[in-house]
Amino acid sequence: MTVADYFDWEWKQLAGKSCLSVAPLGMVDDDRWITFFSHVSDNFPDGEAFIIVDVRGVEDKVSWQGFDGIIDVFKKKGVESVVTSVITTDQHHDVTAKLFRGLADQSGFDLQIDTFTAPDSAKHWMVERIGPR
Repeated sequence: MTVADYFDWEWKQLAGKSCLSVAPLGMVDDDRWITFFSHVSDNFPDGEAFIIVDVRGVEDKVSWQGFDGIIDVFKKKGVESVVTSVITTDQHHDVTAKLFRGLADQSGFDLQIDTFTAPDSAKHWMVERIGPR
């Protein structure tokens, strides 16, 4: 199976920057996320990544180890900063986002991440993060 079997994604322009919009097509776990980001990480320009992730209606089983693996992928590809907005209906994703921020801090990785229940809010937050950089 290929990455296209598990994810739907497209590149968009937001506030003059390239932003990846990605949605899993079904249950995703550590290995699938790591494989996905390995597949697309060469496309992030200038050492920074802007990502909108839509996990509404899918089972997202990403763990600390998986997120650490994703950070490793980014570091190996020269991505030094990641801004991620997660669109979700699962309130537990907010706690997960806080844990991932802590892990990124411990790893010396620049991560901004927040969760939203509405796509427009996620996009607006992303545009605000892109603006001041």
